[in-house]
Amino acid sequence: MTAQNDDFFEGKRPWSIIKDEVLSSYMPPYLAKVNRLGRPIILVDGFAGPGIFDDGSEGSPLIICKAAQERAAGNYQAFFINKDRKYYDRLKGVLQRGGWQHQAIPILGDTTKILPLLPPKLSDQTVFLYLDPFGPTGSPFTLLEPFLTRSKEYSTEIVIMMHIPVAHRLSARRAIEEGKGSDPTIQKFHQTMSNIFGGDYWKSIMFSSGFTTQERETQLIDAYCKKLEKYLPYVGSCPVQEGKNERIKYFIVFASRHPDAMVLMNDIMLSAYSKRMHKDAYAGTLFEGEDWKDSIPTKGLKEVVISQVKEYPGLTREDLWAKIIQRHFMLYRRADFIITVQQLVDSGKLNCPTPRKTKRLNKKCVLFPSEN
Repeated sequence: MTAQNDDFFEGKRPWSIIKDEVLSSYMPPYLAKVNRLGRPIILVDGFAGPGIFDDGSEGSPLIICKAAQERAAGNYQAFFINKDRKYYDRLKGVLQRGGWQHQAIPILGDTTKILPLLPPKLSDQTVFLYLDPFGPTGSPFTLLEPFLTRSKEYSTEIVIMMHIPVAHRLSARRAIEEGKGSDPTIQKFHQTMSNIFGGDYWKSIMFSSGFTTQERETQLIDAYCKKLEKYLPYVGSCPVQEGKNERIKYFIVFASRHPDAMVLMNDIMLSAYSKRMHKDAYAGTLFEGEDWKDSIPTKGLKEVVISQVKEYPGLTREDLWAKIIQRHFMLYRRADFIITVQQLVDSGKLNCPTPRKTKRLNKKCVLFPSEN
């Protein structure tokens, strides 16, 4: 952490609120589920910070510890890494005051050097890796690979912040347009980008023409998610920005081996993002008190459901939802999906032969295209 980051923990920025809301909403159900596996749980926060912001708000270490104590007490060990001694010392005190010092271990050092020491020591543990560096260079793809390539028998999940402004600076698009691609500094920047994203596929995206900056950013993260899917099949991302018309600060990217993670993250990320966008758009106006849920669109959902049922006839409602969000992540809410499926069955546009006492569907009901 450099001097320019010294004010980072003075108080939560709007984008930090989104990030921490996603983490605090996801950790309790995640830990409750993996705790039932009966295996030890390892939680790693690679860029932990002091644990508490100067304004008293809680950072990721406290969010993680509180959820772990509530849902997996006695069955977890958490490691919180800080490169800056100032934040290491503050976090150590926070963990001691919370009574977590025996299961939550602060570590002083460089995450890129410490984290590779963990995989050789792992056996059957459940692992949750949370990386929120102060720029993408803190999380090269080689740092993730030992976790991504763990045996499929064991639960592994990764949540990582991909900082976008630095990616633009490293890709040096303007310098390339000016014919400076052979400059040693530009070459070094490009090698760093390839290290971060695990290949040079980023070049065709960042140097493409005919796209807006935000379109290139989205394409880059989509390609990164596709790479992660080769290891952990359930992947998604959430843009983080102050408002709809503001630049994207970073993307929250998650990768898991279990579809339940994707199902949970869809609604959690969509809710956190939509609440922030609603607040930015309507704060101080007559519409400030309106329900943010009404801003989440359902347009096209009926068509998506019908199309997916035709492609995968006989799926349960639960499995159909997982298929839909795998293709349309963070577009629709589960609650709206359930209502839509019920409406399509009631109107005869879908068929559900599953025996049930009432017309009301449940998650185990199987669905087929209508014969009409």
